Amino acid sequence: MKKSLALLTVAILMVINANAQTPTFNKGDKVLDITVGVPHLYGYGWGIPPIIGSFEVGIVDGILEKASIGVGGYAGVSSASWLGDTYFNVHFGVKGAFHYPFVDKLDTYAGILTGYSVSDLSYYGLDWGAFAGIRYYLSDSFALNAEAGYGVTWLRGGISLKF
Repeated sequence: MKKSLALLTVAILMVINANAQTPTFNKGDKVLDITVGVPHLYGYGWGIPPIIGSFEVGIVDGILEKASIGVGGYAGVSSASWLGDTYFNVHFGVKGAFHYPFVDKLDTYAGILTGYSVSDLSYYGLDWGAFAGIRYYLSDSFALNAEAGYGVTWLRGGISLKF
């Protein structure tokens, strides 16, 4: 928790002091992320890596001249193997992010998430986390992305589609 908050604080401070480029995420933008993550093992063996889909909508822009805020939801599945059995996990919830452009075509952001996790190990409970991420746009509507932080997975990457 302390590391996640420190990561988020550093990201926000960097954003405030940056000389920004052209915004890549604005009010009204809609972005779908499809990613694959590094699994949390917690002493279990490998299974299906986390596969996560998230959707974000820009709700405010013009903050600090070129910054914006987006909110949305996420859903994902993962599994782990232990003693020859495979256990599945389902994650879903909401997230919010603060975006600020440092480089043209690069959407840099940091945010928080909260949600719910259910496992066939009779586990269920609150998911929460903080993250920092990037989306590098190869065209106006297609980007490669990466996120790091605490939540469904520590590290994930994939593609983003902007509508």
